[in-house]
Amino acid sequence: MIALDVPSREIRVDLSPAEIAELHFALSDQFYVDEMLTAVTALPRDDRWTTLARAAMRHDVYAALSAITTAVLRGTDDALSADDRTQVWSEANIERVERARSTVRAALDRDTIDLATLSVALRVMRGLPT
Repeated sequence: MIALDVPSREIRVDLSPAEIAELHFALSDQFYVDEMLTAVTALPRDDRWTTLARAAMRHDVYAALSAITTAVLRGTDDALSADDRTQVWSEANIERVERARSTVRAALDRDTIDLATLSVALRVMRGLPT
């Protein structure tokens, strides 16, 4: 048994770290997390505050992904593969998942991606696990 550490909570599951990582990365792909992190890295670092804002945004992207991973772990059968768990959970939450995916994709497809754009996309992602 391992513990998946997420902000302010912990979940215990009977899965190997590799199985949890596989689910985590499948969800990362589904919600364009690598592209979001790349966009965060490209944000300006003009002063201390913009640098801190970037760091906070990066932390929040990881926290959102951890919360989504936790929701999928809690809401699906441990016997399913990572891809099947992702599909089952996504189908059960189809409207929210599609809204989040389309919002994040639209944010990342803009000519200019700024902190405001990423904040909106992140907010939609953070609302997924509820």
